[in-house]
Amino acid sequence: MSKRPQTVVNVNLPGHTARTPPLGAPVTPKSMDAAFFCWLFLGGFGLHRFYLRRRHAKTMLGLGLATVSLVLFGIGALLLFGIGVWWLADLFFLPRWVAEHNARLIPPGGVSASGRAAGAGARRREEAVDLRTLLLRAAERRSGRLTVTQGVMATGESFDDVRSCLQWMVVNGHADADNDPDSGAVVYVFPELA
Repeated sequence: MSKRPQTVVNVNLPGHTARTPPLGAPVTPKSMDAAFFCWLFLGGFGLHRFYLRRRHAKTMLGLGLATVSLVLFGIGALLLFGIGVWWLADLFFLPRWVAEHNARLIPPGGVSASGRAAGAGARRREEAVDLRTLLLRAAERRSGRLTVTQGVMATGESFDDVRSCLQWMVVNGHADADNDPDSGAVVYVFPELA
């Protein structure tokens, strides 16, 4: 039997920066006012899409630069019209995009990075705390090491909720992510419970 190569991932190392934050990672909420000003002043170049991390931001930037270049040479009016239509259409999507971006900031259980409960109020906050507490207790029983599957078995929650909660704990410095040397499965390590 061949063993899988061991890959160790420790996101708590100084200087570690992730390109895309994991689900539930604390990210700054986006403002509708800032998104609107990005759209208004440099929307033809896709600045609002970059600000909200939307798809096709680079495409819009490239087309915007190409349009400016072609218009300077007296051609490109049709391309200018197309960019203008795309730019105006994006205005109607801005509120939804800001709401979607800010909704991704809420970790599993509905508690935002600032500690405020989302939508359902204090009951959701208690549920999130309960899931974290249940996962910590399960990790304590396993010498401070817990996989997603073990977390699901211990809590009865879904794989997505347990994975998101564990990732949130890693991002916030409560745990480390590692790989099991034998199976290669991701193991969440809680050094204080070992």
